[in-house]
Amino acid sequence: EGIIQRWSSRDFHLTSHASQAKSWDWALLGKLLSNESMPSETLIKLDAVNISYQGNLILDSVSWEVNSGEYWQLKGPNGSGKSTLISLLIGENPQAYSQNIYLFGRKRGTGESIWDVKKPTGFVAPELSRFFPANQTCRKVILSGLYDTMGLFKKTTAEQESLADSWLKLFELEKVQQIPIQRLSLEHQRWTLLARALIKKPKLLILDEASQGMDKLQRELFKNTIQKVCEISSLSLIYVSHYDEDVPEIIDRVFALS
Repeated sequence: EGIIQRWSSRDFHLTSHASQAKSWDWALLGKLLSNESMPSETLIKLDAVNISYQGNLILDSVSWEVNSGEYWQLKGPNGSGKSTLISLLIGENPQAYSQNIYLFGRKRGTGESIWDVKKPTGFVAPELSRFFPANQTCRKVILSGLYDTMGLFKKTTAEQESLADSWLKLFELEKVQQIPIQRLSLEHQRWTLLARALIKKPKLLILDEASQGMDKLQRELFKNTIQKVCEISSLSLIYVSHYDEDVPEIIDRVFALS
């Protein structure tokens, strides 16, 4: 059969994609993140932090303070130490104990547990989905955020299950909730991980290239969602992205590593 008609890529985007632009139920998001005012506090304080690996200095005398109600973009070229810095903030770097690092008012290495560090922080990065056991479904991954574990290993309450239902509904994940996270589309993985980070109403949300792998419209929706999350709730934000067009408008502070 011969070719009946041709379309350019520009025509395709105008016709097919325009109709796909959407938003979520912001009223439902508001109920889930009900704006309980949080006390003003210093969430993160780094005082002349030096981190090196095998003799290579990764972070050189880095000082930074993040207070409640602040929205930051963390910038820097590849190799500038962004991943190392984030590992300190989420309690995943053992070198934190030898440095002047304060998280939520407590100096690292003064008897706090890893769970004390993780509980107030929601964290999303694309590679997280790879670390869940094979049996962890979309629903279980979201619920695991309540326990800060890489998977759900405890019996949940009816109230927690109802909370998961609401997040599944918000991000339109109901039809895929029983599918293991590694088998979800990249788009569904990103929303699953965001729901996991937000389900516990964190004081601080850290997003590390969190919309990576999404198409342009999905990235726009992700940006708009984070904007709404910040407007609705009292959480603070650290947003890592190589692309300024992905950064929500509410962000008004930049911390740059070189």
